[in-house]
Amino acid sequence: MLLESGGPKVELMPAMALLQAEHAANDAVAAELADMLDDCAGLSKAPAPEALGLVARQYFMLMRRHMAWEEFIVAAIAKEIADQS
Repeated sequence: MLLESGGPKVELMPAMALLQAEHAANDAVAAELADMLDDCAGLSKAPAPEALGLVARQYFMLMRRHMAWEEFIVAAIAKEIADQS
């Protein structure tokens, strides 16, 4: 959305590119976790609970880091836009 509306200054474009790449990587981990959870559906025990736990932990760590980084970038862009007004 920011990129389509004129977006941030050129200085922030590398950060925006990083965020887009992280979205793709996070989607891949989310898909892997979803597949593992689908495989567990209807079972009384996960076939590989350690692996499931590791993927779940990885997903939540990635999400926390990504949201913090995105919040930082969005705050910088919001300040930039406010300064232009």
